[in-house]
Amino acid sequence: MKTTVKLKFRASRRVPGRGVLTLLVTRRRITRATTTSCVLSSDEWDENGQKIVFPAHIPSKRKRELTAIGRKLKKDLKEFHETAKLLEARGDYSSLELLKLFRERQQGQMFCAYIFGKVQSLQQEERFGTAHAYQYAAVSFMSFLGGKDIRMDKINVALMEEYERYLLANDKSRNTVSCYMRSLRAVYNLAIREKIFVVKKAKDNPFSGVFTGNAKTRKRAIGGKSIARLAELKLPEVKGNNRELPEVTGSNSLSFSRDLFLFSFYTQGMSFTDMVNLKNDNIKENFIRYNRKKTGQQINIELEDCMKEIIKRYQDKDSEFVFPILRDLKHSDDSSFRYMKQPKQSIEIWKKTANALAVYNKNLKKLADWAGISEHLTSYVSRHSWATMASQEGIPVATISRGLGHESEKTTRIYISLADYSDVGQANRKILSRISPPDI
Repeated sequence: MKTTVKLKFRASRRVPGRGVLTLLVTRRRITRATTTSCVLSSDEWDENGQKIVFPAHIPSKRKRELTAIGRKLKKDLKEFHETAKLLEARGDYSSLELLKLFRERQQGQMFCAYIFGKVQSLQQEERFGTAHAYQYAAVSFMSFLGGKDIRMDKINVALMEEYERYLLANDKSRNTVSCYMRSLRAVYNLAIREKIFVVKKAKDNPFSGVFTGNAKTRKRAIGGKSIARLAELKLPEVKGNNRELPEVTGSNSLSFSRDLFLFSFYTQGMSFTDMVNLKNDNIKENFIRYNRKKTGQQINIELEDCMKEIIKRYQDKDSEFVFPILRDLKHSDDSSFRYMKQPKQSIEIWKKTANALAVYNKNLKKLADWAGISEHLTSYVSRHSWATMASQEGIPVATISRGLGHESEKTTRIYISLADYSDVGQANRKILSRISPPDI
């Protein structure tokens, strides 16, 4: 669909013979207009030729001014056509959308407003984790700016270094600082790629002076004795599958958090998200088989008695999920839960998982205190502990990598689908034998 562009002289009502050039854009037979900054006399503009003319006997100063106006018009029209090409590459667009984007590129796109726009797009794409990270970074950055937004062209090295000092002064860890900076940098670079914003120099990088790496944190693994103490910790007694004891069997309970941690360790460091989404259909022929949510790689785990005990405790024939975190999210017209495709429902799944993770980590801290474990327990510790113990047992890195479902081992990814998983099962049994979990 063709877009036509025309410059039109509009006479001033206040100053006879003077006026401004207006840019007219027509698409789908709808014309929109925007005023330029070019002020001319009526005899200095050729409407048919669409060009500036130099009347006879004009002063040399005015001639220089008209020359500068002509250069600016040429530059603006070039940028206008580039904006149109950018929108064409994205899909269909209206004349209003074209003018809006053109004005933003001319006046300077506001940074945080652009981020919040991307957050909405990410949520529609069901990329809730990335949307969450971008939103938190933008809110923090606006707080640093005193609640005001800022144009992209005003972002520089000095400003970002000042923001870094602000975060550290407010007791943010270096990894939190890095997370915020990486999110802001990602959106900033995206705006450049989309030509929303053009840097003056290709080498300019506002984030070159701030920390965007990964700081070393405290050890995330605990030993076999600590795992055993956690397993043996006396909590309110669970009798069968009693639904009348939410403080004992509910998804917010300490006993459920303890079971999740142990189950994660028993199952080669299964991640929290993968446990939340684990279904009964994933358990067949004495194996747990599932694809990691994060990488898509298939994990195969031989069922051991300690795993079966926990699975049995939370069985529900009316639900497809092994654990009760997502069971109450159902279609109104369907008795069985199915993954919901609508963005509003999908974000509810994400929020439910995020809230459950927060409760899980809070409960793990309390469990560590009760069990006399000095290390800081989080959802990651069970995974790191399994890998650490496996390494201590002399198990090959390739085997550990398959057990964890890592994609960083490229050679492992090549043959993982054809591999014999007996070595992983033997490795897991060897690790579990160091704990001797009690009968529950």
